[in-house]
Amino acid sequence: MVDPERPEIRPSAMEPSEGTDRKAWVEMADARQLFEEHHWHQSLHRAASPELTRLSTDEMIERLPEGYQEQARSYQRQLGTLDPEFRRYICWAPDTPDAVVQTFRRIEIEGGMAPGELRIQANQFLGSGHWNRTALSGTNNEIQGQPVTLTWSIAPDGTNVPGLSSGTAGSDLIAWLTGIYGTNGGTLENEPWFPLFEEAFADISARTGLRFVYQSLDTGSAFSTFRTGSTNSRGDIRFGARALDGNSGTLAFAYAPDYGDIVFDSADSFFNNTTNNSIRFVNVLTHELGHALGLDHVCPINTTKLMEPFAATNFRGLQFDDTYSLQRQYGDVFEVGDTRTNNDAPSLSEVLQFTEETTSAWQWLSIDDNSDVDYFRITTAPNREVTIRVIPSDPVSFGTTYLEGAQNNDGSCTAGTPFDPTNRQNLTLELLAADGTTVLASSDAAPSGAGEEITAFDLPDGGSYFIRVNGDNANAAQLYRLELLVEALPDAPLVKIVGQTVIDESNVPANGFPDPGETIQLALDVTNQGGIDASNLQATLSGPASFTGFTTTTPATDLNAGGSGQWIFTFALDGNCGDTVDLTVDFSAANGYQSSATIEVTLGDAGPAAALSENFDEFPVLPDGWVGTTTGASQNWNITTANPNSGPRSAFGDSATSVGEAILTSPASLLGTGSSLTFRHSYDLESGYDGGVLEASLDGGPWFDLQLATGVSTSGGYNDIISGSYQSPIASREAWSGDSGGYLTVSMDLPPEWQGQSIRFRWISASDSSFDDIGWYLDDVELITGTSSCLPFRPSLSITANGNSLEEGNPSSTISGTISTPLPLARDLQLTLMTSGTADSDDLAEDLDLVLPSGSTSISFDLSAISDAETEGVEDLVIFIPNDQPGFTPSTSSEISLVIQEPQVTFATWANSFAGLNPSPEADDDGDRWSNLFEYAFNTDPLIAASSPIVTHQLTASTLSLDLPALDLPGDVLVTGETSTDLLSWDTEDVSQTASGFSVPRDGPQRYLRLRATLIP
Repeated sequence: MVDPERPEIRPSAMEPSEGTDRKAWVEMADARQLFEEHHWHQSLHRAASPELTRLSTDEMIERLPEGYQEQARSYQRQLGTLDPEFRRYICWAPDTPDAVVQTFRRIEIEGGMAPGELRIQANQFLGSGHWNRTALSGTNNEIQGQPVTLTWSIAPDGTNVPGLSSGTAGSDLIAWLTGIYGTNGGTLENEPWFPLFEEAFADISARTGLRFVYQSLDTGSAFSTFRTGSTNSRGDIRFGARALDGNSGTLAFAYAPDYGDIVFDSADSFFNNTTNNSIRFVNVLTHELGHALGLDHVCPINTTKLMEPFAATNFRGLQFDDTYSLQRQYGDVFEVGDTRTNNDAPSLSEVLQFTEETTSAWQWLSIDDNSDVDYFRITTAPNREVTIRVIPSDPVSFGTTYLEGAQNNDGSCTAGTPFDPTNRQNLTLELLAADGTTVLASSDAAPSGAGEEITAFDLPDGGSYFIRVNGDNANAAQLYRLELLVEALPDAPLVKIVGQTVIDESNVPANGFPDPGETIQLALDVTNQGGIDASNLQATLSGPASFTGFTTTTPATDLNAGGSGQWIFTFALDGNCGDTVDLTVDFSAANGYQSSATIEVTLGDAGPAAALSENFDEFPVLPDGWVGTTTGASQNWNITTANPNSGPRSAFGDSATSVGEAILTSPASLLGTGSSLTFRHSYDLESGYDGGVLEASLDGGPWFDLQLATGVSTSGGYNDIISGSYQSPIASREAWSGDSGGYLTVSMDLPPEWQGQSIRFRWISASDSSFDDIGWYLDDVELITGTSSCLPFRPSLSITANGNSLEEGNPSSTISGTISTPLPLARDLQLTLMTSGTADSDDLAEDLDLVLPSGSTSISFDLSAISDAETEGVEDLVIFIPNDQPGFTPSTSSEISLVIQEPQVTFATWANSFAGLNPSPEADDDGDRWSNLFEYAFNTDPLIAASSPIVTHQLTASTLSLDLPALDLPGDVLVTGETSTDLLSWDTEDVSQTASGFSVPRDGPQRYLRLRATLIP
């Protein structure tokens, strides 16, 4: 490893093969690259000089600066004495001349060095670099994915340890660390620096299948590849220190498996800085352990992975990518036990410990290759149900990737390629019976990258069951999180509402949501999750005063245990847009079962709005509704102007030197649809020991870690795990810790299932029993959640009629019309029908102002025409529902078309219209020899002789025709033509009706032709 503030040249490590001169190999260190720090990466990207590439090696050496020429020739001679397999990689300082780097690389290539050996990227691990022989696990352990147990020891001062290019020197690690941390006397375990070693090993053990045992006895034999770990004399991994290059840059180097020894530069003042609980030393130590366990460097350099070439202090210990690599090599924590090195069979399964009625979770688990399978055993009491989830692990938000790649042969870093750790394998989840083979339930439908879930599976019989997690055929590791919930299974019907859908609504247009005053049909999906059937089950829906029910009780039906059904209710809700109304569903069954459930119905369609927005700028104290509390010795949150993200102020939680918590709690906010929380924060907390977490509470319930809650997707989440060694209130929890380097953004998408619930957040700054840094700044908190937009009350109306013709003035000539709407309405609806055509509403006897009463779906009305004493002929009339009214809208059946006939005139009404007229049809009041009936038929005045019908005749050689004054006769009179030879007997023989009257032929005997008027009763 190198000091981030200084350049360095360091050796690297590679395991020798059998037959190699191990002593010479030790003196030359090894061919594995070690840990570079983050301030010299610029030189790693320099391209080779074309001029130099044309020179011979000797010519290149001669052109080097004087101080490097002898060094290069010495290096050339040293490489010539070793097997090419074990030659080293050298990492250069940024100010090293390009010619030096390229010349030494030329020497390495000519010496037969195979570039890129033992490069083990997180997602490209090929099985090499695994420990084969250890003191406790024996030999033949070099199996990818197999856990091992390693011993470690600290070499006593004076032990010969190798250097960079010079010979060996005595280790001074104990004296060196004592000079930095002091001494407590006694054994090494009692020294103040010893917990730093324990922390590094504990961090790796907590996430992998590796186990470490401290070997207190180290006899001080020289570091050598001939001397492997021994339970009597030394650890598998040994620690020493010596002066390497002082403050010139080198911090430490490590050997690859099976030797793994680590040497620190005791002459380097880099380690004198012990801030953040010695994060420099801990991260260097853990990084070098990564090399000792078989890991190479990983790129790019963005301070998110411990095994990057450059040291980072913004986190502590292993990160996701490092954990992924080590689990690929050594499996997860449940694959190692007292007598087992995997959990690939029921007999080797890990027994899961859980608490009923509470979701238990195990975070760092994995399928390490295409042959791995994980078995877990659970034991339940009778009549239980189990929910199991397996969720692919992801260090970033779901569905995103991070960059990951190899280090180049010349030491530079690649830009990396997008790596999605969630879809390395497509996981399957199975629940097995006690025999370990019978599959009771399974889940494998989700695509690669998504989780699988077995939900509420009944386990009526108590005993042992097995959970099996498997992958597909991909030869890659897949990290995952396992969740388990065991609950008591009811021995009675247990009716649960599992879904609700608006299937019909009165408003137009329909928006799929209930609007204020609108009538809807709501379908409730129900299941019987109980152990017995629910016979003659009925459900009744009720609500507050704003609730108007129309169909509120379901018909009695049977719902079998495990069965499902759907109930449909018709109702309306009044209120304001965005109101959430609680409705009660009461269940009852014939066997005495009774229960109730509450459903929430929100008025309107949700849209985004800020339910919580706080920048802490308005007042120098916490805003209304924000509460600060403490436990232990912590100082309370306050408002400060020291380090705002925006505006003049931010909230600040101070760090403490003793155990305690500073808790900042937000006011409650109501969640709508699509809720997300964002905030900006800046922190400088003792890395890995002090940290901050974010918790939440729904509807006043228990607090839980928001980032780890099911369904929460986080960007900018936790970056560390808090040590369990110093009484931290959040020990062993993920948290924000270390130095953020300024303000960062955290975004959390909340599950849609939380809609309608009240949520509070609390930011907890937790301190352990020693040391402190600055604290935690919080600013620009915003909760965006769904708000509602509503449509006005506007039901759809249609109009129909049972006829289409009216007669003026005829009381018996009526039509019945109907106004209807699909669903009953919760309020009266007033409307005025409109008309068009040659007639209008004045021609009707009835008013067209109507009221559709609440609770009704239709209203009927009558239509009849008045007599207006005007001769207008047939009139047309269209009656329609207007489309420009805010209170309703016409449907496709929006109008009816009618005709209005003139009033029908009879002889009697005609006669009565003439004062003094003899009402007899045969009478001739005006003496014009035309009876009153003829006067009526031909529309002449019966009281005026001059007003008489005029009939003309036409005589031709063959016919005699009579032309009548009118052919459009009243409906109750019939005029016919008759002939007679004797004026006594009359008939209609040979009389033909013509266009203007009647005619008879002249080819018969002499005859008389007359007109006859007959009154039709």
